[in-house]
Amino acid sequence: MPLLSCIICIAFILMSLLLPPALAVYDIKDNAITHAQKGQQHLILGTPENAIEEFKLALRLNGHDSFGASLYNNLGVAYQKTKRYTMAIASFQRACRIRPGTALYYKNLIDSYQLAGVLDIAEARLIQNTALNSNQPEVWYLLGLISQANGNNQNARNHFLECISLQADGPLADAAKQHLKH
Repeated sequence: MPLLSCIICIAFILMSLLLPPALAVYDIKDNAITHAQKGQQHLILGTPENAIEEFKLALRLNGHDSFGASLYNNLGVAYQKTKRYTMAIASFQRACRIRPGTALYYKNLIDSYQLAGVLDIAEARLIQNTALNSNQPEVWYLLGLISQANGNNQNARNHFLECISLQADGPLADAAKQHLKH
């Protein structure tokens, strides 16, 4: 009997060493909200590298719904603060794909394009894709933001109006209307 107990004990030890931590033991404190809050605290404290790690942990636990979109946005902000604009752009693009109606994510994306010095390239690609995506308000909203950032207010106005004509109600239409007021 003692030999059997010893074998079982050794088996449990080996399993705990071989299994990934997420499968070995569930830690109730290890959840996306906790990591997101820690990430926000690190942003406030001015430690964006730590924020990046916390947001990545949160995304591993929950990265596909509207909360995940918010996490990707926050991750993008942290990457911006570390001047890793390519990673910021990728994070904001992911947030936009998950929640295409959230104007803040598009604004942050455009800011990253501008900080990376690739705003004109992004505009050219969007214009090329407009023929394929001309019925998507998101494309016109992005073009409006880019034109506005480049100081081309008439083009920005036309793009925002196109966005509104395609989607008269909703967060992007509301944001486009706000841009038209300025």
